Amino acid sequence: MKPGLDFVDFNWHRPQSFFPVALAALCNPRKYFASFPRVLIIFPPLVFLLLTHLVPVAVSLFLPGNQGAKAGLILILTFFSGHLITALTLYAVARIIAKSPWTLAAALRVYAYAGAVWITAFLAIFLPEKAAAVYLGLAFCIHAYLVLVGLQSAGDMSMPIAAACMIITALVLGIVFTFSGSVFV
Repeated sequence: MKPGLDFVDFNWHRPQSFFPVALAALCNPRKYFASFPRVLIIFPPLVFLLLTHLVPVAVSLFLPGNQGAKAGLILILTFFSGHLITALTLYAVARIIAKSPWTLAAALRVYAYAGAVWITAFLAIFLPEKAAAVYLGLAFCIHAYLVLVGLQSAGDMSMPIAAACMIITALVLGIVFTFSGSVFV
């Protein structure tokens, strides 16, 4: 951890810690991601990532026209596993290509905490089709920008190297998912 910076981590025993972490990652990502200590555990970002997908799907289950709990569970697992695969691929690309010193726990934190924006994805249900597409596209762009900042801050990379890692990750996942016929992208 860099001196003078406070690190706020998600505590899965205290779900209310979700909001301070999400606000820190969304409002001041450079400072927040730079404050990561080098030794972290993996479980909190996994629970955080799961929550970012659990809440929108749970809200949508109470709306008319929902597909039921089974479809909701499949949707949560699909989103969670897709984002987890993306985070792991990004970690591998950053370690192998950029020789980043960051740990798997830091990579998962950057990806999961930057993804806090997805907790509002259920709002797209209430928007007209084109507005919903714009809203979700904007959420995607915000998530990508925050991951880019996280790569720079927590991964000790320059902007071009961080951007290259993200592009290579997208290409690798695109190739893998195209040949596997997967729906995780």
